[in-house]
Amino acid sequence: MTCGVPCQLMELSLADQCRFDVSGCGENVPAGTSCPIACRSPFAGEAAPASCPPGNTDPSTPVEWTAPDCDLFASDCPILMDLPEAYLEVEGGGYTCAEGFAGTAVARCVPDEECKSSLQWFGCEQTAACAPPLNLIGCLLDVMQCSEVKPGGSCPVSCRFPYTGWSSVAVCRPDNVDEEVGLLVVEPQCTLTCEDPPNEPEGYVKVSTGNGWACAPGYGGDAQWDCVIDSVCASKKVLSGCSLLARCILPEVENACMYDFTRCIGEAASPGRSCQVHCKQPYQGNTNASCPNGNTNPLRQLSWEEPNCQIACAEVADVPVGYLSHPYIRVFGGWQCTDGYAGVPSISCATDGNCNPQLRFSGCNALLPCEPPILSQGKLCAFQHTCISVRSGDSCEVTCRAPYVGGVAFATCPPNNTIVGRELVWDEPNCNLQCPMPDPVPAGYLPDGIDMTGKQKWTCASRYEGIPDVKCDIGDDCVAAYIFEGCVPQWLGPVGPRASCGGIGGLRLWLILAKLQLSAIGDIYN
Repeated sequence: MTCGVPCQLMELSLADQCRFDVSGCGENVPAGTSCPIACRSPFAGEAAPASCPPGNTDPSTPVEWTAPDCDLFASDCPILMDLPEAYLEVEGGGYTCAEGFAGTAVARCVPDEECKSSLQWFGCEQTAACAPPLNLIGCLLDVMQCSEVKPGGSCPVSCRFPYTGWSSVAVCRPDNVDEEVGLLVVEPQCTLTCEDPPNEPEGYVKVSTGNGWACAPGYGGDAQWDCVIDSVCASKKVLSGCSLLARCILPEVENACMYDFTRCIGEAASPGRSCQVHCKQPYQGNTNASCPNGNTNPLRQLSWEEPNCQIACAEVADVPVGYLSHPYIRVFGGWQCTDGYAGVPSISCATDGNCNPQLRFSGCNALLPCEPPILSQGKLCAFQHTCISVRSGDSCEVTCRAPYVGGVAFATCPPNNTIVGRELVWDEPNCNLQCPMPDPVPAGYLPDGIDMTGKQKWTCASRYEGIPDVKCDIGDDCVAAYIFEGCVPQWLGPVGPRASCGGIGGLRLWLILAKLQLSAIGDIYN
């Protein structure tokens, strides 16, 4: 027995009331239990359970059940109607579907609303022709003979010109009863064919080798063709891959004064040709350039390797600031950076805007001072420095700003600094905050010497008690001051034992407090 409310019995139709016996379930089925649904005589069959789920809370919930298979033998069932045309009685008993019908013939006893049973037949349907393969109608397949194929029949499926291939068939199932069911089609393998164009297209010639086509003279590439079909199912051979031969263009160079491409202009730049590239005066040297055979790209540059063009520069007249020749002959070799400059001098022989040879200088940069340290608001109270425009290789002092005390640190500008805006390299000095002695000292507190770290110690004054908590702090205005906490006046209540104290201990505390009060009164009158 489980908790919950019973489930209602299911509602049965009049025909089901003739077939099923629900007397074994009573008026309802308790939660978590089941009962048998049996076959009512003269029907026979195995009983099936009807159950109510455990913990059911809804009294209107119907039982969960599966109808038992209750049947009445056909031989025991009266025949009240003629045998329908879709059925035939076979020798030895039983029925089958008549010609023009398909399915599995079944004869069953069916009760009416008055529980009178009669033999009825089910399972045979009239056969129907299969639906034509509309999805295959097009340029590829010929299915014109498949518009109305009877059950068990077939029709030919062939490749439609210009496609070629072996023919196949489409079959309609012998037991087909649905006119919307299509044929079972085995599609043939079809290949598209097309004729050569009547005239050779521009750029192509017919040949007897390969795929039958090649590029015409004056054209380059690899001749290819594809067979395509248009919207009216006509095939066409489309050729591709051949383009007009094109001359190569001159390569792009950075130094127009160095190379002479005069011999590579015109026919010399045609596909399959080569030409000579000279170094322009005052340079000396040469190399070869070529245009690939069969080139069809009008934007393709000549293939070449840059020649090793040599040039000789005479003594330079004007030396840029920062460079020094040693010995002082002002020619290609022997240069260094002057004082106030740093780097590795790089001297090359090149040409000016008029293609005249001259020395080019690079690598020496002026030494620059470093930027002063950038201090946050908190560090501005702790540090001070003299670091304004510190030169490369020099240093400056960073010290503690009062009320901080401590050591000294150095900020250095790296040697040979040529970087604009470079900051000084420095470590913060060890600075400790030191507050001045307040004047006057707040009531309740007394200085108590200096500890091992150099910090001021404090104690509570006479007639004050507690643990002093004194901190040295600094505000946004960089002013330091002590913050006092922890010492409070001692309590001198009325003479007499306190209610919260009792026994000998309470009496002793009362005597001590009374003595302190008398002493305080004596001090007042004295």
